[in-house]
Amino acid sequence: MVPNTKRIVGSAPMHRSAAAGSLLSTTRLVGQTLAASLVAILLSMGDGEGAVPGLIAGAMTLIAGMLTAARLGLIASVRPRL
Repeated sequence: MVPNTKRIVGSAPMHRSAAAGSLLSTTRLVGQTLAASLVAILLSMGDGEGAVPGLIAGAMTLIAGMLTAARLGLIASVRPRL
């Protein structure tokens, strides 16, 4: 089981674990649907030519990597020292 799934379902009370799993599945499905819709919109606008798709994919990959690194604590927060 994926660590995020284990944490989400494990934090729910035992009698609500099925509801937590269902909510997690629904959230993933909505995210996939929105992403597919966004790609379809971009392609229909003609942004599927040239270097644009690669740049968009690269930017989204970079953002996802930064969010994952921040969540795992790999990026130290910069705080001014007093």
